Amino acid sequence: MLKLVFLLIILASPIHAAPSLMLNPDELEIANQVLNKANKETELERLKQNSIHLDAIMFLSSSDWILWVNGKRLTPENTGEYKISDVTQDSAKFELNKDGETHEFSLNINQSYIFKND
Repeated sequence: MLKLVFLLIILASPIHAAPSLMLNPDELEIANQVLNKANKETELERLKQNSIHLDAIMFLSSSDWILWVNGKRLTPENTGEYKISDVTQDSAKFELNKDGETHEFSLNINQSYIFKND
């Protein structure tokens, strides 16, 4: 009779299993938050690789200026991979070949140009 009562109690009560045998629900939530943050950081890095951001301009004249693009310092003598056609006090015009396409665009300070992502 005792076995029958025990069996009925087990069958009647719902079984609540945690989604993980090694982590309790709080630890599982922390792990999910960390993984989501890592995925967002990976997406942010990929976005940075496919964009150009004009951080700042130090403008003295159309032939004497300094740009900070993606954290790098550019001058008229050293424009790196970029072709810069015009610089004003608050904007710069760029021409860049990426993936076989020529991109021409103008950026104001603290603006980004994001390349099309297929």
